[in-house]
Amino acid sequence: ADSFGLLKKFPVGGPQVELEPLYGLAPEARTGFWGIEWSYSSDLCLGKGNKAAHQFVKDYFAHYLNTQKKPPTARQCFGYVSMDRMLAGMAAAKTTDSVKVARAIEGEKFQSIFIDGGYFGHADYVEAIWILLTLIYLQAGESGDGAADVMAVACAVGAALTKDEGTPLLFATLGVLILRQAWRWRRWQERPALRNLAIAAACVLPVLIWHLTWSLSGKISPLMLNHHPLSLLPQLPSRAATIVRYIAAIPQNPTLSALSTRVATGIGWNTYVWMALALPMSVLLLAFNRFRTGAAISVVFGLQLLAYFVVYLFTPIDLTEHLSESADRVILQLAPSLILLLAVSISPYLGATRRDAGGMRHTEHRQPAA
Repeated sequence: ADSFGLLKKFPVGGPQVELEPLYGLAPEARTGFWGIEWSYSSDLCLGKGNKAAHQFVKDYFAHYLNTQKKPPTARQCFGYVSMDRMLAGMAAAKTTDSVKVARAIEGEKFQSIFIDGGYFGHADYVEAIWILLTLIYLQAGESGDGAADVMAVACAVGAALTKDEGTPLLFATLGVLILRQAWRWRRWQERPALRNLAIAAACVLPVLIWHLTWSLSGKISPLMLNHHPLSLLPQLPSRAATIVRYIAAIPQNPTLSALSTRVATGIGWNTYVWMALALPMSVLLLAFNRFRTGAAISVVFGLQLLAYFVVYLFTPIDLTEHLSESADRVILQLAPSLILLLAVSISPYLGATRRDAGGMRHTEHRQPAA
């Protein structure tokens, strides 16, 4: 662009650029308005009171400026954070085993050399997308679209392979689809296409292999052997009450300290409030409509909530600590799907009723299979 003289005629810019390639350009080509991933000279990035970030910049200039000849960039930031988290993970796991180190730092919130800190939880965003897509295809399959049912299974498999929380979603999806197909067979004698059944079975097979082989050893841990989940049976009422109290207290505690502990996950007090209102509102609207639409996704969403509740009940670790460390991640996984559920529950009341040329309501008629 500079060789054609365009930079002198038009303003240029973009959302993100890396400084290293810019250093390789001629000075006159280093122009425009660009976003960068991390800046050593801005409190908007470092945080005004973040001593660790400012100390990192100070130490870098003291030790490396003479050899590097350039200020630190995002590459140095990422390298520092990676090494810091690896060392913290090895210290927490008391080993250098990669799997144990990864599990030690997964979901852990930490303060680093950028504002507000962060946490390792990228899989929760992917999980949320898989859950949302599963419900979307389940809803699309209400019209009898066999391909949508297969896609619902495939997306549920994606959720199950991404995180363990996706496994109950897969079983719930399969159960709903089996019941839906049985109802279609009884009413219209519709049979699922063998090709669709074969594709769905091929999708589920990797999940079965995973849980029967590699995942099985992780479930039988010393913690589970010493504290079997069934040993918690006498404590189930008190544990259930603790879960209910914890959830009920979330929207009633909009303190700065409560928000600061959740800011790293991107979930604040307002998120809890709208979800607490949206869930019962969706159920009521669907019930008033006699679940003529949205029945499948409401059942799967409800079973997924029940699965989370059961896991909290029977996991033999401190319940309060378990909730404080994972409740944000669970809510993050469900938030997009709750928006879908709310939209589906509202749709019958928007007056979008199809009518034929005579003004009568359109009704779908199916002929029984010969």
